[in-house]
Amino acid sequence: MTERTIFFASDDRGVTPMLEVAVWSLLRYAGPETAYRVVILSDAISKEKQARLTALFAEQPRHTVRFFEGHDALQARAADLPHHAWPLTTWARLFMPEFLPECSGLALYLDIDVYVCEDLGPLFEAGLGDATIGCVPEKFYGDDLPTRANLGNPPKEARYVNAGVLLMDLDRWRQERVTERAAAFARRPDIHLQCADQDALNGLLAGQIRMLHPRWNFSDGWIRRAARLPIDAVWWRGLKPLEAVEAALRPGILHFWGPHKPYRCNHRPEGWRYESALRELGLLHGALPGTTFGKRVQNVFYRLFNRLLYARLRRRLVTLRTQEQKTSQEPSHEQ
Repeated sequence: MTERTIFFASDDRGVTPMLEVAVWSLLRYAGPETAYRVVILSDAISKEKQARLTALFAEQPRHTVRFFEGHDALQARAADLPHHAWPLTTWARLFMPEFLPECSGLALYLDIDVYVCEDLGPLFEAGLGDATIGCVPEKFYGDDLPTRANLGNPPKEARYVNAGVLLMDLDRWRQERVTERAAAFARRPDIHLQCADQDALNGLLAGQIRMLHPRWNFSDGWIRRAARLPIDAVWWRGLKPLEAVEAALRPGILHFWGPHKPYRCNHRPEGWRYESALRELGLLHGALPGTTFGKRVQNVFYRLFNRLLYARLRRRLVTLRTQEQKTSQEPSHEQ
């Protein structure tokens, strides 16, 4: 049995349905040899909701969960850090390695708006090499986000990453004082953060982050782009089109970031997974909130469109793999 450490952080409002679905999916797809050690930093999560979360572990005793009440600690350490429209718990991932000194080795922080699609063993086993953290690029195409100047002008080759799925080497993190240095970076008067701690990590560790395969933090909003862009397009910072198509067809972790969450009526290509989880958890009876007759009609067309989209992706996958195989078989011209 291999134990894997998973971090979440939430206030009371974020538990139902998001954190419940995230934890449910994590446990649902865990392999028989995987034991998750889940630690949830709580910003005043009620006892009732803690009990609902704990109940998810009852039938799978190899997994464990514990809650760390972090409200006072976060207020003491992060209240002066910029968070704008973000809840203070967005800074939790930056402080959890300090708040939880008993945890060591690799740990995976997950935002609460994720849906885990498979066992996470391969993600842990890939490791971080000499890096302190591993993430997936925020964008796979076009130019970088227009925040580079706001982050102290990191090197052009550095990739801006999304920290909603954050693989951490806790020992190296502490040795390198990442929490202390990132907080100091965020407080600099010349730095203007738009995405709170995510920006701070990108600015501080620019060029030192291990790039994970995009399937480990995939937004279904990218599916159309993966199917539409020319195969020979220059993808963002050297990401292979094959990787993006693989991620679209077999995501390991879905991340439903943005304002259009799948617990309301939506036409997201992967929203069906979330709706199924809501029903299995007893959190949804009948139609999704926000459903209207017009939206039902729209969704009929979107479902057909998404089927065609996935069919195109499957054809593109065959083409890309064939190209890669031919390239690997070509003789080298090096002397």
